[in-house]
Amino acid sequence: GVISIAVFLGSCQAGISSQTEPGRITKAVPPEIQVATSTREISPPAPVDETQPPNDNGDSIESSEYPSGSRVELSFLGPESTGLDPETNPFAIRVDVILQSPDGSTKILPAFYDGNGRGGLDGSVWKVRLIPNQAGTWDYEVNSEDPSLDGAAGSFEVVINPKCDHSNSVDNNLKCKGHLEHVGGHYLQFQDGEFWLKTGLDDPENILGTAFGDWEAKRTQIDLLHQLGVNSIYVISNNIGGDRKDTWPWVGETESQARSNADRFDVARLQAWEDFFSYVQEKGIVLHFVFNDDSAWKGYDEYLYIREMVARFGYLPGIIWNVGEEANEIFTDREQLAFAAMISDLDPYNHPVTVHRKAPWPFLGEQEFE
Repeated sequence: GVISIAVFLGSCQAGISSQTEPGRITKAVPPEIQVATSTREISPPAPVDETQPPNDNGDSIESSEYPSGSRVELSFLGPESTGLDPETNPFAIRVDVILQSPDGSTKILPAFYDGNGRGGLDGSVWKVRLIPNQAGTWDYEVNSEDPSLDGAAGSFEVVINPKCDHSNSVDNNLKCKGHLEHVGGHYLQFQDGEFWLKTGLDDPENILGTAFGDWEAKRTQIDLLHQLGVNSIYVISNNIGGDRKDTWPWVGETESQARSNADRFDVARLQAWEDFFSYVQEKGIVLHFVFNDDSAWKGYDEYLYIREMVARFGYLPGIIWNVGEEANEIFTDREQLAFAAMISDLDPYNHPVTVHRKAPWPFLGEQEFE
């Protein structure tokens, strides 16, 4: 399939992308590298940041470099799909990307269907996201049940970003710290060695919904929290049937519509979430990501829901997964363990997994919770 790479540096979001015909690998070009532009038409257009003009170069690029701590987005063209097709569900097509870092270690990244790559539900674009923090050559290859996606491969180079030097840190941007992990003991730790102690309330619960108003107003609140030294916010991704009833990832403007589309995701809405999450991380704030509100509806496809959230947002360094708020209102103990195990199995970055519930706590010693 056709491959494009978009790299976003901090808050400037400089979109970089290139394409070539199927079967060839193309690497994205940093803005400082000048490359002659092909005059032939490229179809379909590359999924890039719309605030930047696309790089329509059709030639293979021999080398390209990206600063560590950058958000790298790899896009792959697969079968033309209709997001709400009753016969074929593109969200259910398994696409994984095997990623090998310069030290030879590998991770399997779940990819996600992204419609036309610009917020439209219909299209042929699948994506993965990552934030590489190791200098050297990164190689990747797609593994998929779909033959038009399977086998696509490529590589890109990463160089150390001086802004990620601890002596020259900027605004505590979490993208320079590596992923937050449970390393034993009572405190979570970023991969750069810094321990993390939470300062923040679990309220409002519906910051992805109506709380604080539109996205610009929400960013203003994040700026305030950042100034006050708050380093954690609480986000619930499903409160259908719960407290506020204004937040869900599925297609639909009402709870009833979302319930009817419980295996189809609103790609435009999830892109807005991702833009907001990225801004939050730049401000040094960790996401406490709660999959289910208390008493929330749970008639969705669990595997598809968890996979979609992990595939889209698991690349973020500062994230804690939470099965649900007062989870024993809708899940048995065994179901909570199974939900947590599914998160861990899908998350290549080993983020902490927890659950909010009423006493007692029956999971002491269970590996599913950290």
